[in-house]
Amino acid sequence: MRANFGELIAGFLLLATSQAALAEGGTTLTYVSGSSVKLYQVTGDCDWVEWDATVANKPPTCKPTTSRTATRADVLGNDVPVVFEHGGEMIITFGDTFGADQVRYPKWVSFKKPFQWKSHDPIAHSNTLKASDGMLVDFFMKGDHALEVLPPPQPDGKRVNMGADDVPSTGVSINGQIYLGITTGTVRTAPGQHDRSQDYSVLVKFDEKSQSFATGRTISALPEGHFARPIFKLSEGEVPASSGIPAGAGSVVWTFGVSRASRGIYLSMIPADSFWTGSDANGRSATRYFAGSSEGHPLWSANETESKLLIGAPDASNPSVPYATVAYSKALDLWIMMFLNAGKGPASGMYLTYAASPWGPWSRPQLVFNACRDHGFGNFMFYYYETKEQNDCPSAMPSGSSAAKGSAGPAGPTAGNQQKNVADKTRGIAYGPALVERFITVEGSRLKLFYMMSTWNPYAVVMMESDFQIN
Repeated sequence: MRANFGELIAGFLLLATSQAALAEGGTTLTYVSGSSVKLYQVTGDCDWVEWDATVANKPPTCKPTTSRTATRADVLGNDVPVVFEHGGEMIITFGDTFGADQVRYPKWVSFKKPFQWKSHDPIAHSNTLKASDGMLVDFFMKGDHALEVLPPPQPDGKRVNMGADDVPSTGVSINGQIYLGITTGTVRTAPGQHDRSQDYSVLVKFDEKSQSFATGRTISALPEGHFARPIFKLSEGEVPASSGIPAGAGSVVWTFGVSRASRGIYLSMIPADSFWTGSDANGRSATRYFAGSSEGHPLWSANETESKLLIGAPDASNPSVPYATVAYSKALDLWIMMFLNAGKGPASGMYLTYAASPWGPWSRPQLVFNACRDHGFGNFMFYYYETKEQNDCPSAMPSGSSAAKGSAGPAGPTAGNQQKNVADKTRGIAYGPALVERFITVEGSRLKLFYMMSTWNPYAVVMMESDFQIN
């Protein structure tokens, strides 16, 4: 029956559940206004809010992070977190990283380590059970610095570059094997400028015991592909017939896809036992792509070029969805997705949607974190404007401030070119959300979601909480 999966044709019926029926007979989640808060900083040695507020003191005040990542693993700053379950622990990766280099960062670190990260990406694990305990990140180590995700060339000899903006985008554990989805292909066009129009994604294995990597197939590639930044999620056991998958297909890996130029989110599926090779028993592609719907029923295609949007960008004026994260709540039997609608203004930020099945229907996205509305700017994210016209978040400034040029919040450290990304002139950005599935909590009629996200300035990863009313 597994071999027949490759012969799927478009138009398999699934249990048609309209949005109205979902709201009428199923669980609905409503964002609790004002509930999105920063709990703590995950990476770095010191919380940059406290450090920057007292940086004039000698020495500055350090509110230690739980993991003291600079001291323990030479991870001073990084971005785009990824987290997934594996054998009772969490596997965590982070994006472009810099360490305790006193030449570039003497203001933020009192010691020096000689290792040069070159924007490479560390991998770690954690056994923390609750968000309130503080996430303790234990990095896989190579000497006195965290192990870098550096896959070897693909089977055809093509090198997997891991420079700036080339990062792990997702991961999944299947039968005890860790798989990473790597986004690579970024081209450096000038100092501090990168072209991501040729990005593609590569499947990589990680062996936890030997701390080694093996590189496999290309998953998707721009400009035609829709999964250059993939998000993996495993459905264990038999998938319901309503998915359109023949009985006996076994566990399935769902891949949600976005890219830097994406106007929304796409979906594909593949049997778990074909995941590494990408092929069925007959040597044909085993991946099927969501290709829209007809009369309320989904269509699936063997061709990625026929993919249709699963979820469109909520801000039609700026339809840019470069990051997403997916979790599953056993308590609610719901798939939960958070994604970034990039840009500036009141419609930008982290959105949440949910569904009873990966193929939907997905609820109308709700804005759950906006850097201005939810007091990120001027609080734990640096806010800056050159002119009054650029002051689009006056509430981030101290009360009564009317300066023609102003700033508020912790300034730095920042990544990259220090002449371009000046700490006290670079506005923060909320991006790279990563839902922590094991931290999801249901208390009565309240759902508590916990997720990590990056803040750009300071260049760090923070743990966030957003709450929802369950109906």
